[in-house]
Amino acid sequence: MAHHVELANFITPARVEYAYGKACRAQELHQEIYAQVGMRAAKARDPKLLLALDRGANMLDKIAESQQGRTRRSTDVEGLKVEFTEAQLWKKAYEFADKGEPLAQLQWVYAAGAILSGLID
Repeated sequence: MAHHVELANFITPARVEYAYGKACRAQELHQEIYAQVGMRAAKARDPKLLLALDRGANMLDKIAESQQGRTRRSTDVEGLKVEFTEAQLWKKAYEFADKGEPLAQLQWVYAAGAILSGLID
């Protein structure tokens, strides 16, 4: 349980942005090992990965909220169109990993979660 608390305190907006950026760069460079580690952890329902995905999604939500402010919560017709944000991708990644059914389409989000949780550098 101590590791759970330590990891939870370790997950900050800056670390989430770093991990997600590093995973995106790994994707661009075709460094498949990151995606493989993330997918293995997701299939295994690794508690560190699940925590990283859950906390990471919340951090990305907070980042988007601070950048977009109240306009993001608008209830007009345009505001009801759902944009598929990074936070939503992370939430979906968490949801499917928690079920033990990770989606290959989200492998780079799992890679970011693996980086964030310390499963890969």
